[in-house]
Formats: sequence, C-alpha cells, structure tokens
Amino acid sequence: MRTLTTALLLLLSGCSANSDVDYDPGFDFTSVNQVQLLPTLHQNEPLAAERAETALKEALSPLGWQLAPVSPIKAQISLWQETEANDSGLSIGIGGGRSSGSTAIGGSISIPVPPSESDYRKIRLDLFDGKRQVWRATDGFKIRKNGDARWRAEQTRQLLDKLLSQIPGATPAQ
Repeated sequence: MRTLTTALLLLLSGCSANSDVDYDPGFDFTSVNQVQLLPTLHQNEPLAAERAETALKEALSPLGWQLAPVSPIKAQISLWQETEANDSGLSIGIGGGRSSGSTAIGGSISIPVPPSESDYRKIRLDLFDGKRQVWRATDGFKIRKNGDARWRAEQTRQLLDKLLSQIPGATPAQ
C-alpha cells in the first residue's frame, strides 16, 4: 500500500520536478544492500533531524537496504530552512481593435503587491562509498505556518521517498 501511495505521489508531483540529483554513473547502485547512517547535519533543529532520520530508516527497507552499524556505503541527511520570495503582483490587460469603422484602444495596468516570503524545509541526502560521494539529491517542501508535527513528519517521509526513488536502479524490494 505504501509503495502504491509513493508511486501516486511521484506521478502527481512529476517525479523529479523540483529535485536536484547528481550521481556517479559508474557506481553500481543495485549492489547496495547495507547502509550506515551518518549523523544528520542540521542548523539547531533536533526535532526535524529526528523526523528525517526516522523517515529515512523506514524508506530504506522497501529498497531492500538494511541499516548496519558499519558499512562502506554511508548515507547522510542535511537539512536546513530557507526563506524564498513568493511571486507577487497583479496585472490587468485591456485590449482593443477596429471593426466596421469603429476604433478602440487598449492598455494595461500592473499593480505591485508587497513581496511576501515563504519558509521551505530543504533536505539533501548524500550516499558515499567510503569517503567518495556517489549520489546526492536535494529537494524541499513549503513549511505551513501552524503546521503540526505529524504534517511535517509526513512531508519529510514523502520527500525522502521521492529522493530515494531517483537512485539509479532503485526499485522497491518484492
């Protein structure tokens, strides 16, 4: 059921519409079966870090990957918050033309709207083979003001599922 939900989420979100992904095309991701989780890098946000670690642990199992205390393949989450300006403004256009000897003119008006900003949770997931980075993906979600912890945990889980689905050859274990 979770796989179906993730697939629908990816379909609706356009799969990698906003994700920034890079990887070593020479690395065989299908050979991975164990991953060591490195400490999460965060900007004094232990609750967000804990949610991300929990979500990643849950997301690895469907790939057939197990957490190991020591592994040559290491995963690390980095998370931070960014403030981005929203597009704002209002434009009204009026057209015109000529018909049967009548002439009309047109114009437009643009009304600036004071800029507003939104906060986004950004998550980057890195995979290393030893000390060599072999894959990374970054994406984020808009933080709702008054969004509760369960909503943030679900957004984090969905985002990590989306990122992990973009690992070359990564398919849910049967």
